[in-house]
Amino acid sequence: MAGWILAQVAVTLETSLNLPGWFDTAIVSTLLLGFPVALILAWAFEITPDGVKLALREEDNQDGRPLSLLDILLIVGLSLVAIAVGYQLLSKSRTAPESSLEQAAAQLIPDADTSIAVLPFADLSDTGDQEYFSDGLSEELLNVLAQVEGLKVASRTSSFSFKDRSQNIMEIATLLGVAHVLEGSVRKSGDRLRITAQLIRASDGFHMWSETYDRTLDDVFAIQDDISNRILDELRTRIMGDVPEVQVARANVTAFDLVLRAREVGSTYSVPGHVAAAELYRQAIDIDPDYATAYAGLAAVELLNSNARGAQGRRPIAEVAPIVKPLLDKALELDPDSPGVWMRIALYRQFTRDLDGAEAAYKRAKKLQPNTNMTNYAVLLRQQNRLNDALGILERELETNPRSPAVRFGLVSGYVSARRFDEAQKIVDAMYREFPDLKGNFSPDFAQAEVLLAQGQWAEAIKVLEKAFEDSPDVLPIKFQLGFSYIALKDYPSAYAIGEPLLSTYLTGVTGNPEAALNNVLPMLGPGTPAFLYGASMFMAYLNGDYAIIADKIILEWPTLDGLRACDDSEFIFNFAAASYRELGRQNDLDDLMACWSELIEVRRRNGYDSSEEWVERAGYFAFRGDKESAFDALQKASNPALTVTEIEVFLRAMSLDQDPRGRAILNRHYADINRERAKLGLDAVEPPQ
Repeated sequence: MAGWILAQVAVTLETSLNLPGWFDTAIVSTLLLGFPVALILAWAFEITPDGVKLALREEDNQDGRPLSLLDILLIVGLSLVAIAVGYQLLSKSRTAPESSLEQAAAQLIPDADTSIAVLPFADLSDTGDQEYFSDGLSEELLNVLAQVEGLKVASRTSSFSFKDRSQNIMEIATLLGVAHVLEGSVRKSGDRLRITAQLIRASDGFHMWSETYDRTLDDVFAIQDDISNRILDELRTRIMGDVPEVQVARANVTAFDLVLRAREVGSTYSVPGHVAAAELYRQAIDIDPDYATAYAGLAAVELLNSNARGAQGRRPIAEVAPIVKPLLDKALELDPDSPGVWMRIALYRQFTRDLDGAEAAYKRAKKLQPNTNMTNYAVLLRQQNRLNDALGILERELETNPRSPAVRFGLVSGYVSARRFDEAQKIVDAMYREFPDLKGNFSPDFAQAEVLLAQGQWAEAIKVLEKAFEDSPDVLPIKFQLGFSYIALKDYPSAYAIGEPLLSTYLTGVTGNPEAALNNVLPMLGPGTPAFLYGASMFMAYLNGDYAIIADKIILEWPTLDGLRACDDSEFIFNFAAASYRELGRQNDLDDLMACWSELIEVRRRNGYDSSEEWVERAGYFAFRGDKESAFDALQKASNPALTVTEIEVFLRAMSLDQDPRGRAILNRHYADINRERAKLGLDAVEPPQ
C-alpha cells in the first residue's frame, strides 16, 4: 500500500514540477523490484513487542491454525495492488500516449529530428527592466542557429509567443513542431552578466546540456559564440554529423545594447515605435560607425514608416527611398553576407517597386540563412500575380512559423482571393484561439472581416471592423477597410465620421462633386505615390468626364514596375483607362491596352485567382472586346460585385452595359444585397439610380 501511494505521488510530482518523463517510471520500477523482497521479508520475519524476529515455523505453531480471513484478504489485496501498478507501468510503456497532445508530440518531435526553438530568456535582473536585453540575446542566438544548413529553427514570432508561458516544454515543442528547445535566463547588473542556458530534448525532457556564465558585458559576444557552438556540438554528436562552427558578429557593446532597445520599441509595428527605434539606431551608428546591423535596422524602420504598400506610415516612399538607399549600401559594404541586410534590401526594392530585384534579394537572404522568414516574399509574389506560389510559400512558412499572425493573415487573404472560404475560415478560427487579444494589421478581427466581406456579409464584417478600429484607431488598412465598407452600403455619414481625409475626398467625389475631389487628389500624385491614390484620381476623373487627364497624365505616370508596362500592375484600373481611350477615339492605345489586359487576366486565371473582384475585371475585358454575353456571365459569377471599391453602377456605365436589361437586373441585385445588409444595421433602404 505504501508503494502504491509512492507511485501516485511520483506521477503528480512529474506533472506539477515539469520533471523528466522517466521520473515516475524509475520510481515505479524500483517499487516493483522491491515488492518480492518485501514479501519474502514479511513472510520470514515478524514484528513483536521484543523487536523483529524470525516468524514461527509451522511445527512450532502450537495452535496449528490455518490462515485467518484477515490474512487472506491482506494477501489478495496486496496482490491486486501489485497487478494494478504493474499494469499501469506496462500500459504506459507499450501503448500510445493517452492525450492528444502526447500523440502529437510522438509524431512531431522524434528524437532524431534536427529542429530547435529558442525561447525568450527570462529576465532575472533585480530591477526587472532588462527584458529588452534578454529578448535580444535570445534573438541573436536564434539568428545564428538559423544560418546552419539542415537545422530547422522555429521563427522568432512563434518562439516569442510563449513568453511568460504557462505551458511545459513538451507542449511548446509540440505546438512549434520541434525536437529541441533552448531556454535560459539573464541577470544583468551594471556591466556584470549571469547567463544560464540549457538545451532540452523535448520528447522526454532530458537536459542535453546546460551552462552558467558569470562574465562582464564585454564578453557577451563570446558567450553567444559558446552557447551556439555548444548546441551544435550536441546536435553534431547525436544527430547532424559534421556542421561548421558559427560566429556572432562583433560590435561595440553600448551600440549593441542600443540596437536591442531599438528592436524592442520597434516591435510594436506602430509609427511612434518606428520613430523611437530610428533614434536609437542613429545613436548606435554614432557610437559604432561600422555596425552593419544598426544601418540595416534604421533602413527598415524608415521604410516601415513610409506610405508604401505594406508599410504603416504616411511619409511618401519617394521621400524615404533616398534616405534609405545609402544606409543599405553602407550595411552591405560592412557585411556583404548578412542575411538581415539582404532582407532589408529586398524590402527596399519591394517598396520602390523593383520586384525582380526584390525577388533576387530574398533568394540571396534565403541562401545565406535557410530559416529566413519569407512572409514578405509571399507578398511580393502576390504583387506579381503569382497567387499559387505565394500560398505555397506561406504554407511552408507555417511549418517553421506556426505562431505568426502575419503568416496566418497572408494565408487568409490568399485563400479569399482563390475563393477557398472554408480554408480561410479555419485559419481565422485558429487565430481567435491562439491570439484572442491581438490587435492591429494582423488581428483575428481584421482577418475575419476579410472573409465576411468576400462572402457578401457586409453588416457582420462592419461590426467586426468597428471593433478592430476601436482597438487600433491609427492603423490605416483597418480605417480604409471600414470606410469603404460603409461606402459599399452607401452609409456615407458613417464613412465621413471616421475622419480620414482621403476617405472624405473620395466621398466628395461619389456624392456629387468629383471635380473638387479630383482637384484634391491630383496634387498628391508624383514619383513613389501609392497606386491606390492613382486609382482614386482615375475614378474621380472618369466621374467628372476628364478623360484626357486619365489618358495623358494618370496612365503615363502610374507607378509602374521596373521594366514593365503600367497595365501589368494588378492594381491598375483597366475599365476607366479603356473607357477613356474609347471616349477620346484613341483606338491604337485601346488595342494595346486590350492586349496587355488579356495577358494579365490569363496570368491571374492560371494562378488561381477566383474572387468577385476578379470576375468584375474579366467582365470589363469581355465588354470592351464586344462580347457582352461573356461579360454578363462573368458578372453573374461575381457573386458579390459591391466589394469593388467603386460603385457597380459606374462600372456598368464604363463598360456600356448599363442600358442593357441584364445590366439593370445586376444593378437591382446589387441594391437588393445592399438593402439586406443595411437592414441588419438598422438603416433604411436605398433606391437604385433610374
